[in-house]
Amino acid sequence: MRSLRFLAVAVLLAAPAFAATFGTVVATGASYGDIVLDNKGRNQVYLVNSALSQIEIYSTTNRQAITTIATGAGPESAAISPDGNFLYVTAYSASALDIIDLTKNSLVNAVTLPASPEGVAVGNDGRVLISAVPIGTNTSNTLLIYDPSSGLTSAVAVTPPAPTPSVLPPPNNRAFNSARGRLLASPDGTLIVGSNGTSTTAKVVFVYQVASGTVLLS
Repeated sequence: MRSLRFLAVAVLLAAPAFAATFGTVVATGASYGDIVLDNKGRNQVYLVNSALSQIEIYSTTNRQAITTIATGAGPESAAISPDGNFLYVTAYSASALDIIDLTKNSLVNAVTLPASPEGVAVGNDGRVLISAVPIGTNTSNTLLIYDPSSGLTSAVAVTPPAPTPSVLPPPNNRAFNSARGRLLASPDGTLIVGSNGTSTTAKVVFVYQVASGTVLLS
């Protein structure tokens, strides 16, 4: 069973900084699997509410919720397309990649995946990289690439094989985020660094090159 990832109940919103002050803490009364800042001039953040299976849109200008968008079951992570028009959301329990049109604030497509997705990032070519947890004994679809132009999804090979995973320390009763997959694109979108679970017990950390569509290091 997957480990649930939750952020703190408070959301840190971008605002003008003075001296040592940065942002404003806003109590939302909810927990979120991911938070995505819209840097395309909308002055919004997208909150991934895993428990309620929805995206909550919050205005950083008015400091209030705008609307919610229903997603597939168990959304985990989200990422914005380079043109800022689409938000890609991984729906873990639905084994799908949800596509939200941000010009309409509506779900326009749900791409069925062969594994349970967790992390997501978008390269500068617009293609969407997805880290996923294998279903059953099939471990060949733990890293996927979705091409919006063709609508096709294919597996990405991760080589060489992952080394023996490190042993984590015992819990210390402090809050933390836990997941088998997480992705992060570089500022220019040419590289994506991430981790994904090749099985229920193994994890690999890798560097993906967008231009070649291959994993450079792992």
